[in-house]
Amino acid sequence: MEVDLKNKVKEWLDKQGYPLEMYVAAAFQESGFKIAQSVMYVDPDSKTPREVDLVAHKTIEHSGVYISFAIVLFPKQINKYA
Repeated sequence: MEVDLKNKVKEWLDKQGYPLEMYVAAAFQESGFKIAQSVMYVDPDSKTPREVDLVAHKTIEHSGVYISFAIVLFPKQINKYA
């Protein structure tokens, strides 16, 4: 019974995209980016709250360059472009 529950939880997590989110966050961190996950913002058009899965940002020292990525990940079953 316990193994079945673990498998069901794993399947659910996989469908939600959490493993992909963790993988992408780790890849950015390994490249020296700071990471924020589940960042909320207000959509300027609809005025409704939205969520960005990851925000990765990094300042290139002594260059004045600041890089920032706002990333939304979609599980394959809902991503029509995958």
